[in-house]
Amino acid sequence: MKHRNWSALILDDDPWMGELLKTRLEQAIPRLDVTLRTDPDTTGRFDLFVVDNRFDDMAMATALVRDIRRQQPDALIVVFSAELSRGDLIELVSCDCDLVFEKGQPEALRQAIEDIGRLLLNPPRDGEPRRGISSTIRALADLVYQLNRRTPKDAAAPRS
Repeated sequence: MKHRNWSALILDDDPWMGELLKTRLEQAIPRLDVTLRTDPDTTGRFDLFVVDNRFDDMAMATALVRDIRRQQPDALIVVFSAELSRGDLIELVSCDCDLVFEKGQPEALRQAIEDIGRLLLNPPRDGEPRRGISSTIRALADLVYQLNRRTPKDAAAPRS
């Protein structure tokens, strides 16, 4: 039986973190061919996109996820960041981001890589929704977790 290879694109303006993610993904998922870019260029066909939230101190993940989703509706999209505002998290869920994890947290990275492997190995069947009820619930639970971890500055911000 021939095994399928997958392609991934990591977008991160921090080359050190990008290389760490690339190495960890390649170790965990041997049939994954990973491309690393340090600019927010989403061109090309990939099964997986791993996107940093910030480029040059500008939050760009939401715009990048929307762009990717428009071009490749079935791609797996993962966003990571050292910080995400409440608004960023809500926007990421609304534009159908598959996973969000906190940059720099070893347990979050381990869990994200495990989830990526599971989602690549068990893609939806034709006609099946890309995101099932369990992953929707997990995404909402992750959103609540991230909202509860907001900085005091974020918590004091007026609600929109």
